[in-house]
Amino acid sequence: MKFTYGIWFDRENTSVYNAVEVDNVKFPQPGHIRALCTTRHVQERGDTLNQPTITVNLSSQALNVVAGAVWHFRGAKTSEPRFQLYGGSAAPGSLAIEPQTSANETTLQSGGLSAVVNTQPNSFCIAFRESSTGKLLTDLGFASVQYIVGAPGQGVALAQEAATSIADPYYRAPNSNSRAPFIALSFSLGVNEYVYGLGERFGPFVKNGQEIDMWNEDGGTCSPYGVQFLRLVPEQN
Repeated sequence: MKFTYGIWFDRENTSVYNAVEVDNVKFPQPGHIRALCTTRHVQERGDTLNQPTITVNLSSQALNVVAGAVWHFRGAKTSEPRFQLYGGSAAPGSLAIEPQTSANETTLQSGGLSAVVNTQPNSFCIAFRESSTGKLLTDLGFASVQYIVGAPGQGVALAQEAATSIADPYYRAPNSNSRAPFIALSFSLGVNEYVYGLGERFGPFVKNGQEIDMWNEDGGTCSPYGVQFLRLVPEQN
């Protein structure tokens, strides 16, 4: 799904908000970092008006594993079937993983992998590094974490995912005419690095430069419910 025309222009009737800086960091439970990111550099109180925020959650449920989740205004009640893994709220060994904080960054180290959140003003970046050497593996930097309000009819959005918050159809345009929200992530990829796998594909093994749709159907193979999509989009020059 494309939200831009090349590098400089956004798609018509599309609003793109980039995570610019980390406003505050919390630790909701052991092995978790939750960062509230602003989409504008905040110098004064007025800079918090009329701009959305983006929440980034990093967690580690096992050594050498860091999971990430990104959302905007996740206030709706989820009725999906959920259950605890490992007989508790965390995986074995994860309770010993504690974030480390300093003046300019917060780090979640899980074995040989570290996720480093830059907390300096106007310097958003989440870097994934080797813990022992500090070698950069990949990162989410400038314009890499985005909250996007798409054009009417763009994508497949359920009624509860529409941009407006009024559920009564009398006050609300049909979903096909509503502006639907999206989250976009762009991980850095260095020269001579390749993307492999991504499921059974009848095409080149190396996925660089390809546009690929991925999905899983939690409701069963014949059910339209619980479907999640992931699209790998090549960088435009």
